[in-house]
Amino acid sequence: MEIICNQNELNNAIQLVSKAVASKPTHPILANILLTADEGTNKISLTGYDLSLGIQTSFDGTVKNSGAITIPAKYFSEIINKLPNESPINLDVQNSSEDIILKSDKGVFNLKGIIPDDYPSLPMVEKGTSFSTDPSSLLRCIRLTISSADSNGPNEILNGVNFTFTKSYIESASTNGHRLAVASIINQNNDFLQESEINTDEEPLSITIPTRSLREIERLLTLKSNEKLLKIFYDKGQIIFYLNDQIITSCTLEGRFPPYKALLPNNFYKVFRFDRAELINALERIAVFKTAQQISSIVKISLENENFLTFSSDAQDIGNANESLPLELVEGKYDQQFINTRPYLKSERVINNQGELYLALEDIEKGREEPFHEDLNDPEEIEKIEQKTGWRHLGIAISSKKGMAFNVSYLLEGLKVISSSHILLKCTVSNKPAIFVSETNPDEFTYLVMPVAFRS
Repeated sequence: MEIICNQNELNNAIQLVSKAVASKPTHPILANILLTADEGTNKISLTGYDLSLGIQTSFDGTVKNSGAITIPAKYFSEIINKLPNESPINLDVQNSSEDIILKSDKGVFNLKGIIPDDYPSLPMVEKGTSFSTDPSSLLRCIRLTISSADSNGPNEILNGVNFTFTKSYIESASTNGHRLAVASIINQNNDFLQESEINTDEEPLSITIPTRSLREIERLLTLKSNEKLLKIFYDKGQIIFYLNDQIITSCTLEGRFPPYKALLPNNFYKVFRFDRAELINALERIAVFKTAQQISSIVKISLENENFLTFSSDAQDIGNANESLPLELVEGKYDQQFINTRPYLKSERVINNQGELYLALEDIEKGREEPFHEDLNDPEEIEKIEQKTGWRHLGIAISSKKGMAFNVSYLLEGLKVISSSHILLKCTVSNKPAIFVSETNPDEFTYLVMPVAFRS
């Protein structure tokens, strides 16, 4: 085998397929890149495959003699990467030999390869589900949800992103148990899912793809942003993506992805409107305040008045931070509401969904309202408290001030993938999830964050 090719094209191909080369190979050949050359087409192909993720790419060159060889990925990559850009590269392998000779303007390099007889073939899907889609739609879904997946958690199904493919849209979802990201991208092109074998009368195709594989798919789709059609094949735990001269194949994750839609609240007590950039900047400053024992800082968010929201963080032995941001309360009320609940105290959660609830008593001497145990619902117990304290029962208060606390890192990761200039924060009560959506396109992306406990 003998080929002549451009350094830049060869280097780009090596960098792409190297992501699928095994870091801890079970067989020496899996640490190598498979290089094949076809004299008839002048096509040069490179493949990396670790038995879970496979990447293959092809480019044009001059093929004097057809053939194939596997080359150690580490050394092949380092040599080619350090040669001058755009310089010609000559690669020569004698028949039945494992010796690889690399020639360039800067010198000659000899590498010991392995003949490809034992190199595993990329799995091909011959049956199952096949369809075509718009690459930009899939890329958008990946970018919106990949960061919310669990990194290396014990529940394997959460180490990936769940995709639902239909004839009209793609939906992706990811969670680590503390936050949830859901994207739904409607196709604007008429050729979406061309030649689709997805039957709308049946269940949509739902699969979970590992994040490691998705990062390579994201990288490929970014590099090939001008491509208009992506072909996808799926069967029995294997999914294959074809984009022009590139192929990515990946195993899918087994198991049932959590029913995430049941976690999304239907009703919200308050909805706030923020400038997205200002909110991100404030949270990044708050994030500085964390101890060495903390993975991420905790921020408390509370309503200062109807025009400002307060962000605060307290790191023991380091200090604390407080910032106020302007906001617009687009749904709900700021003013604290009191409900005369004596007739309803025996009832079951009659106002449970109206806001942050607690029993309110008035300190007559100090002339101020005092909070009491929020779960107290026995009139006789309330009367005892009134007699003991001298306070007067006001009713159940719906508080605007108690606030919520969140992991700052989770907030930032979700906010940074939203593209609109303003975002909406939707809240129920302080111990329930908060929802962030884009103001301009609220149906495209939903980001749910679970609150954390904090000390007042």
